[in-house]
Amino acid sequence: MYSGDYININNNCQTNPDISSQCSIYSDCPTCSEDVVCSWCPSMGRCVTAILDDMEYPNDKYKCKGGRTKVCCDSYRDCSTCSYNSGQITTPICSWCQTTPQGEGKCLTHEKAVADVTCVAINDLGKNYCYEKCYLNGKDCKSCISQSGCIWLDEIEYIDIKEDLKPKIKQFCAVGGSKGPKNCEISYDAQGMETPYPFKVINYNYLTCGMYAKALKILIISLICSVLAVILITYVTVFTYKKVKYNKLLKEAAKRQISDDDKKLLQQKQEEFDIEDYMITIQAIPWSD
Repeated sequence: MYSGDYININNNCQTNPDISSQCSIYSDCPTCSEDVVCSWCPSMGRCVTAILDDMEYPNDKYKCKGGRTKVCCDSYRDCSTCSYNSGQITTPICSWCQTTPQGEGKCLTHEKAVADVTCVAINDLGKNYCYEKCYLNGKDCKSCISQSGCIWLDEIEYIDIKEDLKPKIKQFCAVGGSKGPKNCEISYDAQGMETPYPFKVINYNYLTCGMYAKALKILIISLICSVLAVILITYVTVFTYKKVKYNKLLKEAAKRQISDDDKKLLQQKQEEFDIEDYMITIQAIPWSD
């Protein structure tokens, strides 16, 4: 009756404006997205024609709020496929929500993944990071450095990238050691295009979250120097003590080995030496009447 009359359809029939379109026959996102004239409306959970958002309806409850998409995050079953369809790194569409340390999870829209409390990790760095254990199992500094060979990048600065193209990610867990990360570049792979995002590290944590690696290095060096100083002083003290004790024992052994006549001669020489020393002292005293 009102075929083509969308205003009357809305006002009188309260029927979906595209009920007669070919898009209405698709019940899921993947099949809907395969049709070039159709798009999936996540907020409504149905397939709509691409022209719907361009028309004005008195009754707009059938309008797709939140935007249409041809990317079906919920239908992707593994990290690689999910991350491949994640879109741009600055505005991710899909994100892999890892629910177990073993890598099991689900693909969600980025907004849902951020809000989902079951996500122990979220991959927003693309396909290349699907099996990066440091990144996926290091949601924060504590969980990051508890893994062998991982460091927490607490502050990074992107190099030679326009401000509007810079990734929002400023902190993450990376492979590295005391000297810093193994690689100072995020290699973002999505839609078959690999884009490098080089960065320099401002601050990172290694072994402890209580202080940055630079401060930790200074502390370790100071402790090593202090320990070496204590060891050196102890060695010199022990060596001197042993030397004095050894010389004393040698003298005592030498005295025990000489004959009685030699002892008398030694005593006589000592007395003569004492007398001479006494006389020299007496002569040095200025006597006056």
